[in-house]
Amino acid sequence: MEQAVMNLRRRDRPPNTIKALHSKAEECMQFCDKVYPQDPYRYTLDRDRAHRFMWYQAFREQKPRGGNKKTLYRGDFFDYEDYQKTVPAGDAASWAVTPSVKKPIGKAMFTQYKASLRSIYKDQTVRRVINCHWEGIWTEAFEDLEKHVKERVPQTKRATHQEKASGEFARRPFKHGTVVC
Repeated sequence: MEQAVMNLRRRDRPPNTIKALHSKAEECMQFCDKVYPQDPYRYTLDRDRAHRFMWYQAFREQKPRGGNKKTLYRGDFFDYEDYQKTVPAGDAASWAVTPSVKKPIGKAMFTQYKASLRSIYKDQTVRRVINCHWEGIWTEAFEDLEKHVKERVPQTKRATHQEKASGEFARRPFKHGTVVC
């Protein structure tokens, strides 16, 4: 019965929402295939897999609008080479160094990936694959990662004085083509 209700709710979603969540969930499954190839339970959502996936999403470069055409036609949503460059392998010391990204994802994209993980969680809970609570998967470490993504752009603007410079030029009124001090 739970699966029937979930399928009803899924069917009533707008087409663009379905498309966005489905591609991100498929990217998560491809992530599991590439990163955990020997694990027979690789698709089962747990805190470690979810955290590695979201870490990669938080510190990767933005994808081009509409996706990378070469890989989309093949059905590839997950770039394993980019993952290896972004996510450190091994010891905790390597995790302390955060990668620098020229154009990182924003909070809207992070929220979409969170929603896709939540839909995977709901699906696996209904099918009785996992029995932990969402709070057991989405822990405080995720909240901190989400805060980092949300605050990253304003911090960069403050560090480069971008807001101050644009604000200075916006406040000065023009009088007959000259700047009034």
